[in-house]
Amino acid sequence: MNIDALDKLDGKQRALFAAFQLFLQHGVDGTSIDEVVKVAAISRGGLYHHFASKDELYDAVLELYFLRGYSEFDLAVFDSLPFEAQKTTLTSAISSMFVDVTHRYGVDKARYFALYFDSLSRSEKFRRAVQKFYANVLAALENSAPSKQDAITFMRLVEGEIYFSTIYERTPDFTSLNPSED
Repeated sequence: MNIDALDKLDGKQRALFAAFQLFLQHGVDGTSIDEVVKVAAISRGGLYHHFASKDELYDAVLELYFLRGYSEFDLAVFDSLPFEAQKTTLTSAISSMFVDVTHRYGVDKARYFALYFDSLSRSEKFRRAVQKFYANVLAALENSAPSKQDAITFMRLVEGEIYFSTIYERTPDFTSLNPSED
């Protein structure tokens, strides 16, 4: 979906998508409420009907475009899997959370991750949610991996592949991280 598809969304969704696109292009500080209102084609009152402030809008953007995948990831099921199945499950989930969202919304991955990492230092709530997710995933991996170091190494390889693919503008390839797959 691109910015031209806004007319198919309701006012709240338009505001969220417009803010997301503008935050990606100009950063949070470089985006004004007036710009969001203009791009979303809603009134200022319409925006404030859904979001009391720019900070609240920003939190909602982070929740929808970054944290939603974390909350949808079933940690209980993940924790019950053997290590090799966890590896496949996690790389598939990571693809859905980070890679697919950039394709679905026509977003440059580098800008997406720039906003993600900026938000880690900008939003305490966001940072805590990300830390909690990764701590839970790592704990589950450590429970099933041959060693704690194997779990940590796997997480480093996953994150490294995401970073590497972003730099080289390609789709992440997790197949070498899951050698049991054909």
